[in-house]
This record gives sequence, C-alpha cells and structure tokens, in this order.
Amino acid sequence: MNLNLFNTWTDESAYFLGVIAIIGNSSDTVLTVKAPHANREWFRRVASIIGLKKVSAGNTFSISSVAFIQTLLDMKDKHGSLPEAVDEAHFKHFVRGMFDAGGRVNISAVFTGRLKIITKTRQRLIDLGVTSDTSWISTPEEGILSELTYSGPDVQKLGHFMYNGAGDLCIQQKKDAFELDKEGEQTDEPRELHRHRSERPASPRRSCPVLRPRVRGEPDYDSMVW
Repeated sequence: MNLNLFNTWTDESAYFLGVIAIIGNSSDTVLTVKAPHANREWFRRVASIIGLKKVSAGNTFSISSVAFIQTLLDMKDKHGSLPEAVDEAHFKHFVRGMFDAGGRVNISAVFTGRLKIITKTRQRLIDLGVTSDTSWISTPEEGILSELTYSGPDVQKLGHFMYNGAGDLCIQQKKDAFELDKEGEQTDEPRELHRHRSERPASPRRSCPVLRPRVRGEPDYDSMVW
C-alpha cells in the first residue's frame, strides 16, 4: 500500500483525495471508503491508486494507518482545507474525484458533500476563473450533507475543466452526460439544456452560497478530518 501517496501531487493522488473527501470517513487510526452503489470497476480503479488489489463485495476498503490519517490532518492544518491543499496543476483531478464520488448532471451539475469541502471548492473554482459566482449551496432540512449546484454555461465549463484529458481516471458515464463533444463540435450546453426556455424548470440564481445553521443535535460534520 502506498501510504506516501500525498508526498507528491500527481493526477492520481489529487483524484484519490477528491474521492475520499466525499465518501471517506475516518477515526484516529482508520480511513474507510465506501460506495455500495458505485460502479465496481471504477471503485477498484480508485482502490488501485493507493495500491489495493481487492475491495469488499459491498464496495468498501479501509486504510489502517495513523501516519496516513495524520497526513490528511496536517494537510488541513497547513492549508485550511483539502481543496486548498492541491496545487493548481492538479486541482481539476481533485474536483473530478469529488464529482465522480458524489455528483450528478442533467439540467444542472450538482456536487454533494460536506459543507466546508464544497464551499471551499466553489470559491477556488471562482478564483481560478473556471466558473462564475452564480452557483448556490443548500442543505436539505433533514440532511447531513450539502449540495453545490451549477446551472447555465457553468455546467459546460465544469465538464470541460473536469473531464478533458481525464483518460481512464473517471466515471465514463458522468463524462458522457456532459456531452462535451458532439460530432466533433463542442456544445455550449449539455443535451438536456437544448430545450426551449419555457420548458426548462426555474432554478434560483444567487451570487453567494445559501447556508443554514446546524440544527440542534446534528453532528458538526465540518469538524471531521477534512
């Protein structure tokens, strides 16, 4: 097992960090990554990045290493958050890992994850000029995870940013959903957006995230490892 994965940023290490930022949970000694409904071949590909050859029948693998967990904690302490820890050259792979692990696209592109992770990712995408500031963040009333939603031109911009040059380091179905190229030409919007404006459901457009306070008794998920 390559417990020194994050000593140097590569496409694979940044992608792996993006995946575990969404579906990884840790104690002081063990990181558990679980995706029971994910494509099994994709999940095996993720596990292979850290050097694991087998995953459980329920799409789960664990990394039992105090040193590895400490690396993640040190990364957070040094940079403030995992999205800020990845260098600019590899940030697209981190974002793609996040989206493959917990994203969906149809009319809009939606990231699902812990509030701090998706908030920091949103801001960095704005700072890099990848997307505008019209995306919004919401949390279901009874939910423990938040959603970051992009609409309009930002959907296609995200698709190109995340999946151009991805190779096999992605979920192909999610890449295809953006329809980045059609008969040799790039479209301005995913296929689902090629409808008359009156047929499209209304989506809120806000210049800043919409956040809600944590309800009484809800765990402070932002104080977890990431």
